Amino acid sequence: MSIVYSRKEIAERLEQRAPLLMLDGAEVDAGGAETAPSAYAVKYVSANEPIFAGHFPAKPILPGVMQVAAMAQLCALLARALYGEQRYFLKELCRVKFRHPITPGAKMEVKATHEGITPEGFSTYKAECTVYGAVFSSATLTLAPYARAGWKEPPERQLLLLPAPLCNVEEIMEVLPHRPPFLLVDGIYYLGHDKERVIGFKHLTAGDALLGDDADIYPPYLMVESAAQMCCANVLAMKENAGKIGLFMSIDKAHFDRPVPLGNCLDMSAECQSSGKAGAAQVTFLCCGCPVGHADLKYVLTTIDKV
Repeated sequence: MSIVYSRKEIAERLEQRAPLLMLDGAEVDAGGAETAPSAYAVKYVSANEPIFAGHFPAKPILPGVMQVAAMAQLCALLARALYGEQRYFLKELCRVKFRHPITPGAKMEVKATHEGITPEGFSTYKAECTVYGAVFSSATLTLAPYARAGWKEPPERQLLLLPAPLCNVEEIMEVLPHRPPFLLVDGIYYLGHDKERVIGFKHLTAGDALLGDDADIYPPYLMVESAAQMCCANVLAMKENAGKIGLFMSIDKAHFDRPVPLGNCLDMSAECQSSGKAGAAQVTFLCCGCPVGHADLKYVLTTIDKV
């Protein structure tokens, strides 16, 4: 038996609002003796969405992490049907591939299938985003009940002993094509001088227009986007890369230890490798000086007219 959800019902169940709500309608099938639990959803991509003002002003492209958001939201709907009406946290991403850019005017279809249970008792899913039947992105996701992934305040609030930022937002925008509301890095301590390592931060505030009034945590998929922007800014600051942009190619693996609440600073430390048109980074996320996640990602350097 399948259940159909309207956009309003999805928003209520997931406690998610625009502009981060990425499903316009969904159908969930809990499966049976011969069929695996699965779900289907649709997202009508419109040029009027505020994300396109920042990604990118010259050529609107749906961010790869927003495709991940759509997959994660659909998996959460399926998890609720299987394991109870509770909140779920994106615990892990594996083998995330971005094959083609999605632009305004596309009808993005999202599919998810339940894969199994991890030794820790978390549920895993395979998901994909398609346009006109072609797979544009895919991923394996692991969800944990929110009650089992809660924020644990460290015994003493720790701060990283870092110097004042080398680059502020204005300087970052000189090399990075991203603009508000999708500029997700607020400062960088090293930019262009040492391309093998970069450290930066994102302030997590309730005043962020991207998050909405009722947001209480910084979504894990946006943590990865913050890291990708920081790493790309580090590479794009080099003279040989002037005029280029960085596009997500894949997220090999990312895990998130716990939800990171707003009202904090997300610090990011990355080891970077670049070779010609491609780059890779291994990123550690910290909050209050404590590790809260890690991501291995790859990106490609190109020009806006070749996207």
